[in-house]
Amino acid sequence: MLHLRQVLSTCLFLTWPDLSTTSKDSESEDGVDHGLPERVLARGFFPKDARLNIYSSPELLEEIAEFLGGSSDFERLLKSQFGKLFKYPVCQTAHSAKLIHGLLSRQLVTKKRHEFWFIFGGKPLRFSLREFHITTGLECRPIPSEEEILSHQKIVSKPVWNSLFGSKKDVTVTDVLDMLGKDVKMPDGEKMSCWKRFCLLLILLVDGVIVCSNKYLNITPEYVKMLDDVRFFLSYPWGRVAFKTTMERFGPPTLSDTDPITELKARLRQQSSCCYGFPLALQMLAFEAILLIASKLPDPDDKRDYTQMTYDDLDTKLILHQKDIIQVESDEQVMYNTFKHMVYSFVSENFNVVH
Repeated sequence: MLHLRQVLSTCLFLTWPDLSTTSKDSESEDGVDHGLPERVLARGFFPKDARLNIYSSPELLEEIAEFLGGSSDFERLLKSQFGKLFKYPVCQTAHSAKLIHGLLSRQLVTKKRHEFWFIFGGKPLRFSLREFHITTGLECRPIPSEEEILSHQKIVSKPVWNSLFGSKKDVTVTDVLDMLGKDVKMPDGEKMSCWKRFCLLLILLVDGVIVCSNKYLNITPEYVKMLDDVRFFLSYPWGRVAFKTTMERFGPPTLSDTDPITELKARLRQQSSCCYGFPLALQMLAFEAILLIASKLPDPDDKRDYTQMTYDDLDTKLILHQKDIIQVESDEQVMYNTFKHMVYSFVSENFNVVH
């Protein structure tokens, strides 16, 4: 099996076919004319003090690992599509808004809605469903039909929601954490069942870490219903759901009364912007694909994951400054040691650019 970095290299760093639309500044990036599309924002323009409001909480992976603590349910989770998330180096999972926003600000104007390209160090990189799957390990196959989903839900007098939350109509991620925290302190004979605890942690993982479709982190009733069949829940294409939610804020708006690129430019220039879904996937992609970025971390050699350390063990949560990213991009080592060995002729069809 290919190492992730080898796979990413063939997926992300591409030599380009001839394009009919090129950017005015593309030939001056590194002295080579790549025939790239124009940029969304002008080259070298990075909004000052831009802030991303990211609602995904990767630190919840620590809570989940602690609650399950070496149980058979935790082993089951690690063997599922979610297992790779717990194997991320903890020091790389503190969100770097500077890195994520910096990559978004380097976007190119392209046609396909479900992917975006950005340029770093003179080379184009892609972020699409394929890269999202490779980076996260999450299942990204097509969403099952409504009929198939319903076939995995039992017709019983007491729905799963009531079994987990009783008569409450609105429940948040914080509420679930409180339930689990109180249960830890309960006498053994009064603790919740293993099934209930596992279900609560699964919904915490989906609504609190990878999908996060609203800023209040409300629990999604439709997802809870799927816990009728835990095996089905574990194999559901959560990666596709998370990717779609993530891209809604990463790319141009799908429904726009004006030019979507103009709206995207305005969004990237905002002082504050919301990010839903799982934006950490873009950050992890950058760490895997652009090796020098990881070297700027406070402790780049610390590879301990969520099965080995906690989020609170980190000495600092601020992992990258904008100057670090700009320094890496201008470093000749990036142009040679990293990119030279990762650029492959991989595109079999012309790239779709906006004319």
